Amino acid sequence: MRAKPRTRRWAGALAGAMALMPAGCDGGLEAGGASEGKCAYVVKYEGRSYLDVRGRSTTDRKFTVGESLGTGLLPGCDESGGADGAEAPEKVTVYEVEGIAPAVAVAAGKTPAEAVLVAVQGADLAPLDAAS
Repeated sequence: MRAKPRTRRWAGALAGAMALMPAGCDGGLEAGGASEGKCAYVVKYEGRSYLDVRGRSTTDRKFTVGESLGTGLLPGCDESGGADGAEAPEKVTVYEVEGIAPAVAVAAGKTPAEAVLVAVQGADLAPLDAAS
């Protein structure tokens, strides 16, 4: 039985998306701004994955940390490809960012002063740019 053309396109798109999934380790930055090997700074909160937005624009986005929203999770990083050396997941406080919905972006860190702006992939951060 042959697959319908539409089914093949969908399967091709799914295969392409699966190929991009390991991109969690891409030379990202840790919360303090220093380079930490190959693992990206990703925060899991309320069923969403938020990515560090530093480096996504030519200027640093200014943002104001609001109230604590709860606890998020920094998934463990495994730069060794499965060998010893995988980091354990770490809890982090998630804060609201004034002027933007938590479904779009939040701040995450051990304290409000150390919080890093993180956003869902493809998020429109124009409200923050307009406030700067």
